[in-house]
Amino acid sequence: MKSVLTIGDGISAWCLNFYLTKIPDISVTQFSQNHFISPCSLNSTAINCLRGTQKGLTPLGDLMVDSLSEFIDFNQTYQPDGVFEGEEIHLFNPNHQYNNRYQKPIELNGQYPFKGVKSFYREKAYLISPERLKGWFLKNSSGLETFTKFIIAIEPLKEGYKVLTQDGDYYFDEVYVASSYISKTLLAGIDVNLDQYMKYAKPVSGTYLEFEMDRQQIFKRYHIDSDICFDMEGSHLIFRTSEDKIIFGSTSDQSSIEYTNPLIFESLEQIRTYFEYELPEPSAWKQRTGIRFKGRKRTPYWGEISSGLFVVTGLYKNGYSFAFKAARDLIISQRTPF
Repeated sequence: MKSVLTIGDGISAWCLNFYLTKIPDISVTQFSQNHFISPCSLNSTAINCLRGTQKGLTPLGDLMVDSLSEFIDFNQTYQPDGVFEGEEIHLFNPNHQYNNRYQKPIELNGQYPFKGVKSFYREKAYLISPERLKGWFLKNSSGLETFTKFIIAIEPLKEGYKVLTQDGDYYFDEVYVASSYISKTLLAGIDVNLDQYMKYAKPVSGTYLEFEMDRQQIFKRYHIDSDICFDMEGSHLIFRTSEDKIIFGSTSDQSSIEYTNPLIFESLEQIRTYFEYELPEPSAWKQRTGIRFKGRKRTPYWGEISSGLFVVTGLYKNGYSFAFKAARDLIISQRTPF
């Protein structure tokens, strides 16, 4: 029986585990460091929406469209827990850069509780509960063995790989590394193309706010009874009625990977001036931060970098769609590398 290891505990690893455990005659083990470093996938606003992106303009745009299509197919086929269909409302004023993405914005005339905004565009969105989706993947990845390990290095052998951890060495026939920016250290010097990619890749913190409020109170106070995201100049006010919470975010800090970002409260104050109803005071929100890994020009990287050694990295803000495409490319579609 072939032994396979996945490293990581974010959406990429969940997708890989799901497909790998469906292949006969292999054993699948997962090592993660989530007791030491919380994965970004569990600290994310987790919304899948094209936001005006179209095919035929850029390779990244093509990949974003194809990846969302892969996610939608997966959702329709397996109906996982934690995925809620909703909508995203893009609010913008004339001459805003987002106007170029949409052909026919709709004039805002009381449809939504915002003032000082001229027009909007409505788009289907998928609002995801990371915890519930992870639970579904674990339940539906039969035979998967999971362990918390502090991984030191990966060494190639004549056949397979030795994985060095703080509490011992382990041996596997194949290894899939889906551990965000930790991949930069684990895989250095193995593949020249990956090394070149990692040269320009970097961790970026993304901070957002959460406020718990049950669905009835959300409707009573804000007259909103569905899962909906309001997008205004890059800030997102998200009403997740299916989870009894309001989310605001996220704010990226390209120069820091600190787990706090005061800029998020400046953005909150800005959107409060446009929103017709009173939002919770800044001190009432719970602040959360995820450390994402950004490739050059937001481009992800996945493929087989050595015989039996695979990587998925640099998914940045599109992890909940790119991960599904990566898993299909590496496992379902004859393991064709991206």
